[in-house]
Amino acid sequence: MARRAWFPGTRAEQLAMFTNIKGKIDAYKVVLPITGPQADRIKLICDEFIVANDYVDAMRATTARTWSSGVTTYLRAGPRAIRLRLRRRLAP
Repeated sequence: MARRAWFPGTRAEQLAMFTNIKGKIDAYKVVLPITGPQADRIKLICDEFIVANDYVDAMRATTARTWSSGVTTYLRAGPRAIRLRLRRRLAP
């Protein structure tokens, strides 16, 4: 049987894992040998991942929107306008 990696492969699964750990770490403190400062550090790591994940999502949404807007503007200009722009750029 192939071994399964403990760390999820997709960002969505990773986000679910970090959110789950952050929510349950206080309950695990009772069972596991984790001190208060260690639990706080684990929560901080989870928060950092969640913030980074949200940032990546926001950047991808902005980039997709900007790219889509640029392509739409480019296509609406028509082939003649596109040829004129290319000639101006290539002209010595």
